[in-house]
Amino acid sequence: MKANIQANAQTVLVLTMLLSASAATALAQRPSAEARRQEVQLGGGMSVITPGLMEIGSKTKLFLLFADKIPVTLDQRKKLEGLFLEIQMYGVQREADLEVADADFKRLLTRDTIDLGTLKAKMKEIEGIRVEVDMKKIETLLQAINALTHEQHTQIILLARDLEEASKPRAPIYQ
Repeated sequence: MKANIQANAQTVLVLTMLLSASAATALAQRPSAEARRQEVQLGGGMSVITPGLMEIGSKTKLFLLFADKIPVTLDQRKKLEGLFLEIQMYGVQREADLEVADADFKRLLTRDTIDLGTLKAKMKEIEGIRVEVDMKKIETLLQAINALTHEQHTQIILLARDLEEASKPRAPIYQ
């Protein structure tokens, strides 16, 4: 009886240790909440105008082309210029990485025997670089939007609309 109790106790102990080790491994492999979820808070009412502002920002050097028409503070200008410089430098670096990966991809295709697994991995690497660049652009655009006030957002949208209207070809007026 005593031997049975000791055997059961040892079994419970071993199972507990295995369960603890499994839980620790599972928790270690799980990304932290911060790594999984990144957010940019733009404020209430922004969901309607954010896509348009992002499009405008991508075409106007993060709104810097409108900086004189919508009065921006010195801090706002510095923030926008810093973001623009940062995304330009990041883009150049990642473009170089993309060119190297693309050249390596082409090199893989010049072999007599092509390893499809290696080729697929290289394609994933190239796509990963493109996704990183796109996400960095989106993040930077959202930061640029966040650097401006809601009134400035409205002014930018109106200025962009006026420029778009002015650039449309006009139909001739017949009398």
